[in-house]
Amino acid sequence: MRHHPEIVKILDPRRLIDSESYERVYWTAKPRALSAGYYIVRWPDHVLRPRFDESASFAGPFPTHAHAQAALQYEIEAPQRKSA
Repeated sequence: MRHHPEIVKILDPRRLIDSESYERVYWTAKPRALSAGYYIVRWPDHVLRPRFDESASFAGPFPTHAHAQAALQYEIEAPQRKSA
């Protein structure tokens, strides 16, 4: 994995708050806007500079940052559970 996943808060159909508390513009490959809430964002390895655009994958929405963090932690720990 070249880029670490990031938790963001979608504010409206065009704006989000990133993990460093900066407001950013986003767009997706899908024509529909994302619902408000928290999302886990990932980028493929070939992306040189992660941006909140059609190359990003948004998983969510989660009702709170804590829910998104728990889901991300669960995914990170999944391979360890399988090998145990």
